[in-house]
Amino acid sequence: MRRAIVLATFILLAMAFTASLGWLLSNPDWEPAITAITLLTAITGLFIDRWLSEREHRAQLLVALVHELYMNAGVLKQLDEIIEQAASTTVIMMPRFYNSTLSSVIGSGTFATSRDARLWKLMHAWLQRSSEANERFSFTESYLGSHPKSASDFCVKMRDGNVMRLVRETLLALSVHLVEHYRKESGVGSDTAIFDTEP
Repeated sequence: MRRAIVLATFILLAMAFTASLGWLLSNPDWEPAITAITLLTAITGLFIDRWLSEREHRAQLLVALVHELYMNAGVLKQLDEIIEQAASTTVIMMPRFYNSTLSSVIGSGTFATSRDARLWKLMHAWLQRSSEANERFSFTESYLGSHPKSASDFCVKMRDGNVMRLVRETLLALSVHLVEHYRKESGVGSDTAIFDTEP
């Protein structure tokens, strides 16, 4: 509905601008000239408003995404703590990676452009890795519920395995790309807590 209104407004303004140009050509005077300039300003304003709105929306999505990545870096730290305590507990509740914001960002299609191709690829890679890790966490909880004595060895192997290595590398790659290439757009710099140390 909003797009239809914007399109209709643009068409009406363009028609009025064309008419004002015809008026100016048939009767060179200040009034048709001012009318033409005013209408041209209104048309230009539509494009500027749309550009500013899209720019603000992108910045909001980037900040939200960086916040979620920061939370996921915390999940990795929490996972390390749980694994260190695995030998002294019989019940282990594994953490889960957050990816609801990431799914919303991907679903919006805002970054599905050629200039954002690298970010688009990294976001999909992280969604895949984090989802796979969450499935493994669920399996781990179920397995260790039936085999509590193997908790310590099992958790260490899971943490040091290829899947978790790829998870860490993918999270770091996405985080670094965001701060290196979207720092000005998002306002998130290298001094952000998530970039202090590698996840």
